[in-house]
Amino acid sequence: VIQSSLDHNDCCHKLLKMNFPEGQEMEICNMILESGMRSTTYLRFYGLVCERMSQLVPTYKESFEKLFVKHYLKIHRYETNRIRNIAKLYGHLLYSDAIDWTVLQCVRLTQEDTTSSSRIFVKIVFQEMAENLGLKKLHERFQDPEDQHCFVGVFPQDTLKNMMFSINFFISIGLGALTDEATKRFEMRVEEEERMRVQEAIKEAEIKALDGSDSSDSSSSESSSDSSSSSGSSEDSDSDGSDSNSSESEHEDEKEQRSREGKQRSGHRSSSADVRRKDDRNYRRRSRSRSSPRGEDRHRR
Repeated sequence: VIQSSLDHNDCCHKLLKMNFPEGQEMEICNMILESGMRSTTYLRFYGLVCERMSQLVPTYKESFEKLFVKHYLKIHRYETNRIRNIAKLYGHLLYSDAIDWTVLQCVRLTQEDTTSSSRIFVKIVFQEMAENLGLKKLHERFQDPEDQHCFVGVFPQDTLKNMMFSINFFISIGLGALTDEATKRFEMRVEEEERMRVQEAIKEAEIKALDGSDSSDSSSSESSSDSSSSSGSSEDSDSDGSDSNSSESEHEDEKEQRSREGKQRSGHRSSSADVRRKDDRNYRRRSRSRSSPRGEDRHRR
């Protein structure tokens, strides 16, 4: 049916007239996508068919949105040519609003959450959108507040590393103009973190200063206690030394007093002995003079 159709409108008309049973919409959408992936180059015909069917039947629109998530999660299994074809097809559905842009929420553009195949897929999708919408209009769509929830994973804001990775990714694929707001948020985040680092450094310095003052106070109190104890011990030693010196001086005074008393006694004894000796000598002389006649004559004369 697809190969025999004249154009995309004829193909959609034939497919819708076939009256497929309910629940087969997913299979029909997958069949169209597989046909587009297998072609050697991307054919815009398949994109127009998917766009027309999504606009005519809401069930097909929901099926294409579910298939977008399914294909993205297993994109690493496909060859490069198949990745290019499917990415261009989904890019066509996105810029034509055939599917809702909320499907981009499954894309988390970080180094850990992407592979080389998924990055190729995302690159081709956004390049296809920029080529058909124009970079200015695509930028306006990215800045639309109503669509910001669709780009939470495309421009992550959890860490500076992830923010820088997504910004560099879009710059490398030639769509750096889409990162203006992301770059501003990144710069503000850097300044905020730098301010927080400075505040933390100031707090750490204050804590260290307080710790240093406490240690100095404790050391001064210890030194004062040591000095007081040393002064107390010195006073005790001085008092002991003074007591010992006073006791020694008292002993010396007693010795001097005893020696003086002994000298006085010995002097008194020597003087009394001299007196006695003189008296004895005078007495002897007298007795001799009395006993001799010369003495008597002299005495008489």
